[in-house]
Amino acid sequence: VVATLPAGAFDGPAADSLTMASDELKSLQTQYQEELSHARVAGVFVLLSIAAASAGLGFGLGCLVSEPLRRLSGLMQKLGDFEFSKESGKLETLRPGHAFIANVSELQGAFSRLLRGVEAFTCFVPETVVTRIMGGDRRATRLHVDKRHVTTMFSTIADFTELSESLSEVDLVRVLTSFHTVMTAVVESHDGAVAEILDCGLLVYWNAPDSVPDHARKACEAALAQQTALELLNEDFEREGLPRLAVR
Repeated sequence: VVATLPAGAFDGPAADSLTMASDELKSLQTQYQEELSHARVAGVFVLLSIAAASAGLGFGLGCLVSEPLRRLSGLMQKLGDFEFSKESGKLETLRPGHAFIANVSELQGAFSRLLRGVEAFTCFVPETVVTRIMGGDRRATRLHVDKRHVTTMFSTIADFTELSESLSEVDLVRVLTSFHTVMTAVVESHDGAVAEILDCGLLVYWNAPDSVPDHARKACEAALAQQTALELLNEDFEREGLPRLAVR
């Protein structure tokens, strides 16, 4: 038996199948393009997030390292200029453990010990002598004699024996500490070199060890400035219930 179909009997279904396949292919291509676009956006976002996180981490680490080093550098400069006495409060930030980087922390600790040693040294040796020693002046570390005219001043608290007997040990230490701190600052501001602190008095030189022009005039000005400073100091003593002082 031979079946005969008319020409083009399969053209319609084939065309429909081709159209459906083409539409499905276009849909898949569109979906692929959308997913590819989403993937690109997500990739860019991830890269930007990583870059931002890296920048933040780098900035944070930079601050952890640079801030202690910057502070340390500033204190080193002040040590070179012998201005460290006003920065003693900042020494607490140099204790080992205040820096998160081990090497920086060790460096801070070493410098803190150096600075405290130099500061203690200046309590017993005139600052001008310490400056010369730290500056590499060989004469400052050797016994030598210079012939020059100097001005000497010895100032002391009047009637100190009676005063000391009337005060407790704590109040006496407070009075002496305040007195010597203020008077030392006064004479040093007039180019005087404190040679000794003798209980209730100061022994000060002008024109030694450093040359000081008009040293006699500056010594007289320092003596007058001491009287002015003492008035302000006595006001503080009165507010604290402590006796007034007189200098001679």
